[in-house]
Amino acid sequence: MRWFYSVTLAFILCGSVAIATENFWFVGVPAAMAVLYLSIYAIDVLLYIVVFCTPLAVTLDNKSFGFALSLPTEPLLFGIMLLFLFKVLKEGGW
Repeated sequence: MRWFYSVTLAFILCGSVAIATENFWFVGVPAAMAVLYLSIYAIDVLLYIVVFCTPLAVTLDNKSFGFALSLPTEPLLFGIMLLFLFKVLKEGGW
């Protein structure tokens, strides 16, 4: 249990330094780690998260490129698709 407190304290200190230096991307590290964990151990929960987030999604639209991205659902769906393709290639079937 001592390692947990050490890791937590280190993350809090790194997060504080990142926020103080205006590197706000560091705040997304726990969410990214949670998505990675769910993609490995509980893909069904990740699919439920995609279903829940779909009505709440925000669309980022770039008129000059003709490109739009719906956050957070499209990156999650792309990752799930890559996991599926990897599984099909590895096992040789559905």
